[in-house]
Amino acid sequence: MTNIDLIKLNLSKDYSKIQGNFDMSVEGSSLTDLIGSVDVKNLDVVFKDKPFDFGKLYLSSAPGQTGSRNLLLTSDILNASLDGTFDFAQLGGAVSNYIYNNHPLWASKMNIVSLKQNLTNAQDFNYKIDVFDTKDYLELANLNDLQFKGFSIYGDSDLLNQK
Repeated sequence: MTNIDLIKLNLSKDYSKIQGNFDMSVEGSSLTDLIGSVDVKNLDVVFKDKPFDFGKLYLSSAPGQTGSRNLLLTSDILNASLDGTFDFAQLGGAVSNYIYNNHPLWASKMNIVSLKQNLTNAQDFNYKIDVFDTKDYLELANLNDLQFKGFSIYGDSDLLNQK
């Protein structure tokens, strides 16, 4: 796969180009049970007519012990790992709800609203995130004028129960 135009495919109104060298080995029927890895080099993305260039991006999802899983993301921007019980399909909503309910100032800065979806699956995991420099890449998540540089966070979370 060398170039995807999501606008022409009617899959996005904002992403007009995704291009890079993709090496993918994944299996599963949904994000909930996705296992495998994606290794992308020289990734170029055009979002709202603005180019974003990534040197490398690697994502790995593997089963852990007793129903848990391990998720690893490495890139030029950040490295992140999650280890525990979580539903990847509901993880974004669970994090958004946690920020909205527990950190209203950050929710306001990041334009996060409470999601009215019912989160039914456990989101109980350890995490570690090392941010190098987000530059303007947070615009890809519609977080304009927000940049993080040179910090690490780690801990454990039970997002279903808001801990």
